[in-house]
Amino acid sequence: MAAPAAAQTRICGQYDAIVAKLTAQFGEKAVASGTSHNGRAYVEFWASEKSGTCSVVTVMPNGMSCLTSAGQDFQPLPGKIAKDRTPVT
Repeated sequence: MAAPAAAQTRICGQYDAIVAKLTAQFGEKAVASGTSHNGRAYVEFWASEKSGTCSVVTVMPNGMSCLTSAGQDFQPLPGKIAKDRTPVT
């Protein structure tokens, strides 16, 4: 699996293997999750405040999981996000 900051394409496999890599190599943990608009996938946002890396993991109903996006310079937002996407303080 490529480093999250360098990932250019989808990397798919077993959920446990993807999560193990994000946790062990990059110190990331799940910080947010949700269901796709059509309900066909579960999406998790992983990040590390220490390393600054962040990743998006998409989990399909059949159990296949993909690292669909990754990057760096993670910045936590203050408080919650309202439905109109503005921070709630």
